[in-house]
Amino acid sequence: MKIKISYIVYVVIATIFAGLSIFTDIFETLHFEAIFSHLGLMFGLLIAASVLIGIAKSLIKELTD
Repeated sequence: MKIKISYIVYVVIATIFAGLSIFTDIFETLHFEAIFSHLGLMFGLLIAASVLIGIAKSLIKELTD
């Protein structure tokens, strides 16, 4: 029974490393770095735009009162 458990452990470890290898190959060939970079840029722009809109709303509210 101990031999079967050790084989299962080896299979799980080998599967994890094979999955990581496949993931890195896909990551290198499909240029995910550029995609994640652009997503970060878009999120940053959205946050900055929402802050600027909030500031503009508060300024307009102060000027009208």
